[in-house]
Amino acid sequence: MKSIGKWVFLIGSASLVAILLTQTTRQLPPAVAQIAGGAPIASINQRYQTPRSYDADGLQELFDRVSRNGGVAYLPVGVYRINKTVRISGMGPFRIEGEGYGDWFNPTGSGFKCQPTRLLWTGPDGGTMLHIEKSIGQSIYNMQLDGNRKAGKLIHLTAEPGWGTGNQRFERVVFRDSDVAIQCGAREDEFNNGDIVYDEVAFVGCNTGLRVVNHQSVNHYFHTLYIQHTGLALDFQRGGNLFVSGWSGGTFDLLLKVGYGGPNAGIFHFLGGRPEMNGKTQRYARLVEAEPQDSAHIIFEGTQETGGPYDMKLPDNKDAAAFKLGPRATVNVRYHYHMRPALESTGGTYIDENSRWHGAPADQFAARRPAGRVEISQPADIKGAKLDSVNIDQ
Repeated sequence: MKSIGKWVFLIGSASLVAILLTQTTRQLPPAVAQIAGGAPIASINQRYQTPRSYDADGLQELFDRVSRNGGVAYLPVGVYRINKTVRISGMGPFRIEGEGYGDWFNPTGSGFKCQPTRLLWTGPDGGTMLHIEKSIGQSIYNMQLDGNRKAGKLIHLTAEPGWGTGNQRFERVVFRDSDVAIQCGAREDEFNNGDIVYDEVAFVGCNTGLRVVNHQSVNHYFHTLYIQHTGLALDFQRGGNLFVSGWSGGTFDLLLKVGYGGPNAGIFHFLGGRPEMNGKTQRYARLVEAEPQDSAHIIFEGTQETGGPYDMKLPDNKDAAAFKLGPRATVNVRYHYHMRPALESTGGTYIDENSRWHGAPADQFAARRPAGRVEISQPADIKGAKLDSVNIDQ
């Protein structure tokens, strides 16, 4: 009886250990579960496919494999040296997931002591890191795309007739040190390249953040946008319908530039922003330059302009206004904290409500006499004291 009891105890212990090991392994991150057990232990882990090498060939093979077989393209922490363009071509929805975007300003990870999933461009000057063409629904999550001060474009979206591109999602992604972070389209008459969500993304050290080239590239939704050391953050040469909820900027030259515009693609809405009005070139920055060939309607709500360091040896542009408008542009501003001169206009419409000003807006606009229509209602000084309204129509 004692022998039988001993064997029952051993068998029960082994079963318990097996159960505990299985439960522990299931709770590990997919990559850890694969490493701990060699081959994936449970079917859920087979969804997470990792690259065979940390380079362009490895990523290309991984994306092709996941697009055929399904699953998540999982990029463990490390530096992926991309020496040629990786293409997502003719593919349907799938997820590309990293382990973190790291320190924006110190990508080696020594700043916050965090190692990112970092795609580093090592190809020719002016090259493209990732080209998404005639593909729908890709999601890129939790990584850093580093142009190494050489890349022309980090992401380029293009489409062909009958082969749309759109519905991409970029979540917790840092785009850094490239000429253009994201470009939509290659020609003005191109289809699609729109309906894109950007959730907690940053443009750092780029000449241009988002560039929109084609008319049909519409509906760009930003939820938390960071802009640092970037020349032009949002360059809408065509297309439009931009919605930015929660944003901050430091050392940028221009937040938004609108080119063609249009009645169906001409809405640009910013909510809850805190820009430092000093540029990448260490001169004063602008929020908007809009001189559309068709039309543009631009809305700013709850924006607080602040200061920053300037290089006094550069040509002085201290009188440069925050908003520069052409005849077909309309700007509505609400609950805005003005630090810079507000407006330079050649015939647009500027309507400002319930904002606070450094100095009386009536004095500013009397000196500038902008062309077009200007309505300033319920202005106050920085302490909230009421100032005179302004009404100009010429």
